[in-house]
Amino acid sequence: MTHFPRQSVFVDQDVVGQILGVIDGAKQYVVIVSPYLDMWQHAQNAIGRAVKRGVDVRMFLRNDRDKPPLDQIRWLFSNKVKVFAVQRLHAKIYMNEQTVLISSMNFTESSAMNSLEIAYLVGDPEHAKRVREYVKGNITSSAVQVPTTSEIPPSVEQANPIGRAPVNVAVGFCIRCKRNLYFEPTKPLCDDCYDSWARYGNEDYPEVVCHSCGQPATVTKARPLCAPCYSQLR
Repeated sequence: MTHFPRQSVFVDQDVVGQILGVIDGAKQYVVIVSPYLDMWQHAQNAIGRAVKRGVDVRMFLRNDRDKPPLDQIRWLFSNKVKVFAVQRLHAKIYMNEQTVLISSMNFTESSAMNSLEIAYLVGDPEHAKRVREYVKGNITSSAVQVPTTSEIPPSVEQANPIGRAPVNVAVGFCIRCKRNLYFEPTKPLCDDCYDSWARYGNEDYPEVVCHSCGQPATVTKARPLCAPCYSQLR
């Protein structure tokens, strides 16, 4: 008779302990899949300890243009955590090389302290394998790595032409070479392509891809988004 590891359901404050346990129990890697990010002190401490142990910590966040946690991203970068942005992300999954935890809880202080939450510790190896394959095949494969700290816009208060704040988690594309950039329509070219563009300075010169979605489009520095993306952001 086959015996699987214990499967458990946790609720409310016990969920927080399980998530921190996934991080503290990691020896090789930690994957945190959470649409939203607002770390509390115990979460930062757990990540810091994992990094010191040589654990590869990866964070997958929703590609969100409305609530940029710049200070959080800077902290993650300073602690050698790799950060990825994923369109339409809604799943919450916490896992290391041994444990898979599926939860309703975002990796945020408000969820940890105030929300009614539930989590399921996956004990069946085949079910755990399916979750890992989903993360690898559906989430990781569609993720875009967030650029480094040096490319974060200096202030989230700086306005852009669409009337929204520049975004750190939202990842865009260079409209000429498709390199990953922070989504900031006032600066839709990477440094190298900007230097090339600046030789002539023609803001209406046709470029290659939309700054927002990265799909082929007739765009310019003056209007760096394709029509569908521009409509979504108005």
